[in-house]
Amino acid sequence: MPQYPGTHAPLSSSLQTAKRRIRSAFLLSGLSLALVSGDGSAQVRIDKPAAPAAMVSAAPMAMQQAVPQAGASASTPATAPGVASGAVQLAPVSPEWTEQLNHIVSDPPPPHLVRGTHYVISNEDRHDLWLKTIENKGGAYIGVGTDQNYVLAGWQRPELMVLFDFDQVVVNLHYVYRVFFIHGNNPEEFKSLWEPKNEAMAMKLLADAYPHPKQRQSIVEAYKMSRGSVLARFRKVSGIYKQHNIRWFLEDQSQYDYVAQLFRTGRVVMVRGDLTVGGSLGSIASALTSIGVKLKVLYLSNAERYFTYSEGFRKSMLALPYADDGVVIRTRARPNGVYMYVVQESKNYVDWVKNPKVNTVYQLTHEMEADPNPGLFYIRKTTAAAVPSVPHPPFAHLKSSAPTAH
Repeated sequence: MPQYPGTHAPLSSSLQTAKRRIRSAFLLSGLSLALVSGDGSAQVRIDKPAAPAAMVSAAPMAMQQAVPQAGASASTPATAPGVASGAVQLAPVSPEWTEQLNHIVSDPPPPHLVRGTHYVISNEDRHDLWLKTIENKGGAYIGVGTDQNYVLAGWQRPELMVLFDFDQVVVNLHYVYRVFFIHGNNPEEFKSLWEPKNEAMAMKLLADAYPHPKQRQSIVEAYKMSRGSVLARFRKVSGIYKQHNIRWFLEDQSQYDYVAQLFRTGRVVMVRGDLTVGGSLGSIASALTSIGVKLKVLYLSNAERYFTYSEGFRKSMLALPYADDGVVIRTRARPNGVYMYVVQESKNYVDWVKNPKVNTVYQLTHEMEADPNPGLFYIRKTTAAAVPSVPHPPFAHLKSSAPTAH
């Protein structure tokens, strides 16, 4: 979520200029206003009521049937998308999987967005603290938000990836990512498709991938709204990870190939869902159970801070087919806005969710223990040891909506 007031460093003159340009561009185009943070990245705020982002009603996998067999860069056509020598080869998803995954449903759109903002990029900067926890786990991955899911998938290498968010704009943006991953043969080609100078190529690829006019319009709107922020986010993550000597999907061809293969083989499901309702998440649980794939990583960002545990939330969370070595990873912001990165074994998480005395994530994080690695924390205590009486802070509770976690 946005940084707390007073945590941003002063903007340099160049960033002030960038801010004015972004503001002018959005005003001229009639789109929502971009909010620029101290690192030059932006989210998109809705300044006046607007029609909800549309998505043609379709089963998740039906949206992915026409996967092109030839790749293309932003500059010249390319041969069929390839993978680096020695890379893992994923088989196309089976008809049986497709049938079950098509039973996944969306939840109704939320009555409003948190702070009236589309969170088109993440502002959590140290996902690498989870690298050793999730590396090469395989299995299924479920995550909320945007770009961070691809970072985590590059490390986990799941066989199935479910991208889940309650903001339809975020879901539509994942459909943009899908096309760019399919057509980009390497990280540079992928990044180039987000650049304004290659808009014509990007628009053609999106038009070819999504022929239905209403569907295409929504996806193109998400692309135009987000591309500047996405590029800024890529630059920021690259700088942070270079400092810590971390390889990620935009600087590791094998990781990039793996994430791209997930899309090319139909192993990614993108769906609008509300954690507090549980309908969509419950259908995801049923689909995973039906195809026999265990959930290895559940990434919740800081989503749970925006609601108390409803019956729909409990039911769907308990229905997920967790692997024995599955983990739940989440973030929690300190008062100064710096995030803590929390790991909890899924078996331990289920123990907490089952307990009727537990109705807020603050009870869980109250019991977390610091790792020697700064910023990393673990929840290991069980409810048999302690269920602290920690109220859900009123400022964090938005009863009628789930979060747009990022």
